[in-house]
Amino acid sequence: MVLEMEDKGIAGDAFSYTIRLNAYASVPDIKEMEKLLMKMEVDPLLIEWNAYAVAAKGYIKAGDVEKASKVLKKCEHLKKIFAEWEANHVYFDIRIPNLLIAIYCRKAHLERAELIIKRLLESGKRPNFRTWDHLALGYCSHDQMEKAVEALKKAILACEPRLKTHIYSLVASCVDYLQSNGDAEREQEIKRLLEERGLFSAEICIRSVKHGSEELDKT
Repeated sequence: MVLEMEDKGIAGDAFSYTIRLNAYASVPDIKEMEKLLMKMEVDPLLIEWNAYAVAAKGYIKAGDVEKASKVLKKCEHLKKIFAEWEANHVYFDIRIPNLLIAIYCRKAHLERAELIIKRLLESGKRPNFRTWDHLALGYCSHDQMEKAVEALKKAILACEPRLKTHIYSLVASCVDYLQSNGDAEREQEIKRLLEERGLFSAEICIRSVKHGSEELDKT
């Protein structure tokens, strides 16, 4: 459709270009995404802040956190992106704050990730599984296990059975931490939440700590 528009001399707008950018980011086809982004940047009428968020999503999917961070900074500052998105009352898309949270957590800016979640809650928005999962992984990666356990509990409560494979390693890390500290009460609480949500049984949790996530993959 885009090629046909170009052949007929029909100019696209920011909306149509961002849709195309999102398609490349979803694959991700980084080469084509970067070419299109450069084309958009030439014309101020074609580029909006959300285009950078889309490009950052593509980089994250491709495993390039450095480029994701750089492309977001083209909007002057990460906190400005979120503030503008909030102020304009645009259609709420949890993927935008989740993307920023993921980047902050990987960069060890955990307090900034916490601030985004606080603002979401204050504005009446509901964080989803990915929100708490990103935060819990950030805490785990930077050795803040007490906070990781609490974020894990929230991730479990927001998790759907179809997403359970995403939480295996996090569960194993947190249960291992609780066992090593003799915190049987919270260990049992985690297991109870997992069973209540239909994710996996308490016995599987125990095996995950002893044998790793390979056991979980068999369920």
